Amino acid sequence: RSPCFRSGRQAPASEGGVPTPVPFYFSAQASKTLFPPKMTDVQSALDKIGMTWSHATVLVVSTGLVFLDGSEMLTVSSMVRVLQHEYEVTAMDRSLMVSAVFVGVTIGGLLGGIAGDRYGRKPAVLTSYFFVGLFGTLCSIAPGLYTMIFMRFLLGISFGVGVPSGMALLVEFLPTSSRDAVNNIVFAFFPLGEMFAALGCMFFMPTLDKGNWRPLCVWAAVPAYILFPIALLTVPESPRWLQINRRFSEAQEALAWLGKEQSSAEIRTPREMQPLGSAGERLRRMFDPDLRPTTLGFCYFCVIANFLYYGQSYAQAQTFGGIEGTMDFVSPAGQLLISCAFELPGSLVAAMLIQSPWGYGRSLQALLALTFILCIMLITVDYQLYAVFVPASYAMKGVSSAFFVFTYVVMATVFPTSVRNIALGFCVSVGRIGSISAPIIFEFVGEIEQRKHALFFVLSAIAAAGGILVLPYVPCEMKGKPLKDTEAATVECGGRGELIPLRKGVPEGSSDTC
Repeated sequence: RSPCFRSGRQAPASEGGVPTPVPFYFSAQASKTLFPPKMTDVQSALDKIGMTWSHATVLVVSTGLVFLDGSEMLTVSSMVRVLQHEYEVTAMDRSLMVSAVFVGVTIGGLLGGIAGDRYGRKPAVLTSYFFVGLFGTLCSIAPGLYTMIFMRFLLGISFGVGVPSGMALLVEFLPTSSRDAVNNIVFAFFPLGEMFAALGCMFFMPTLDKGNWRPLCVWAAVPAYILFPIALLTVPESPRWLQINRRFSEAQEALAWLGKEQSSAEIRTPREMQPLGSAGERLRRMFDPDLRPTTLGFCYFCVIANFLYYGQSYAQAQTFGGIEGTMDFVSPAGQLLISCAFELPGSLVAAMLIQSPWGYGRSLQALLALTFILCIMLITVDYQLYAVFVPASYAMKGVSSAFFVFTYVVMATVFPTSVRNIALGFCVSVGRIGSISAPIIFEFVGEIEQRKHALFFVLSAIAAAGGILVLPYVPCEMKGKPLKDTEAATVECGGRGELIPLRKGVPEGSSDTC
C-alpha cells in the first residue's frame, strides 16, 4: 500500500515503521503473463485480412488437381477408340477402362480424407501431385490393355488422395465474404483441363480413330510436374488445421504469409473445439445424429452429380457417333471442344447461383428440376428427333456441370473443421459410385435394348427426382456464414429455412441451442 512501492522509488530508511521496499519492475514476459494480449481465432483473422495476392497461389495449387482431373478424364475417353484397334477392346472393356479410374478415385478419396486430417492438407496435396505425374507418365509405356487399366486405377488413387485436401486447403484460407465466389472458380478449371487435353488430341490424335496416344499421356501429366514444386515451396499448411491441432505459432506464420502484418492478437482454440482424434472417431462423428443427415444427403448428391456429369459425357461420345448426317460439319476434335465449351457456361451459372439471394437449397432444387426436364428430352434420341436431342444434350452438359460444381462448393462448407477433410473424402468417394456405374450401365442398357438408350436417360431423370425429394431434409444453408470448427453450431435445411440444433441433448428453441 506504500506510495513508494507503487512508484518504485526508494523509501526513506524509516517511514512509520514501513521497511524499505525493493524497486519492482515488470519484465516483458511478466507483463504478457499478467496482462495477456488480445486473443482471436483463425477465421476472425482471415476475415480481417481479406483477400491478398497470396491467395492466388493457394488457388493455383488447389485448382491444379481439378485441372489435371479434367485433363486425364478426357485423355482416357479419347484414347478408347485408338486402343480399341490396338488392343482389340470390346464395348465392355471400354467402359471398364474408364470406370477403373473412378474406382481408384474412390479408394484414394477415403485414404486422402484420413491422411489429410491426420497429417495435414499440404502433405496429401503434394503426394497427389507426385504420383499423378508418375503414373500418368507410366501410362504412356503400358504394353497391354490390362496394364493400362491397372495404371489408370493407380492414377485414380493419386487423384483421390489430393482432391479433398485441395478443396479443404482453399476453403480454410479464405475469408467468409469471398469463400463462395473463389471456391466456385476451382471447378471451372475442370473444363479448362479438358480443353488442354483436347488441344493435345489435335496434335497427336486429330481424328480420334488413329494416331499416337503415348505422347498424349505424357502431355496430360505435364502440369503435375509444374505444380508440384510450386505447392512444395510456396503454400503453407492450412491455418485452421494448425489451429485445431494446437500448433498456434505455425498458424500465425501461415496467416502472416498471406502478406499483411498481423496485430498482436494470438491464435486461440475455442473452448468447445475438440482434438481431431483417430480416423475411427472422426468417422463415427460424421454419423452422429448431428451430422448424419448432412453426411448421407451429400453422399447421395455426389452420386447424382457424378452419374449425371460423367454419364452424360460418356453417353454423348457414343450417341453422337451414331447420328448420321447431322454432325458431319464438325470434326471429332471440334466435338470435344464444343462439349467442353458448354461446361464453362455451366460453371458461370453455378457462380451466379452461389452469389444470388436464393440460398443454396433453392438453387440445388432449381438445378435438379432442370436436369429432370432435360433427361426426359434426351429420350428423343431413340426416335431420331435429333433437332430436340442435340441441343438438349449440350444443354445437359452445361446443367450437369453447374450441378456438379454447385454440389461440391456447398459440400466444402457444411462440415466442421474437425471432420471436414475426412467427410469430403468420404462423400467424394461414395459419389464416385455414380461415375463408376454410369459407363457400365450405359453399355449394359444398350446391349439389352439393342443399342437404344432411352432407359439410361430415364434412370438419370429418376436420380434427379430423388434429389429433389431428399433435399429438404439435408442441412446445407451456409451462405454468408463463417465455417464451423465443431459440431456445436446450427445450419438451415435446404428449402425449409429451419434451424437444426447441433448440440446434443439441447431441445429446439432452448436458449442454449448453439
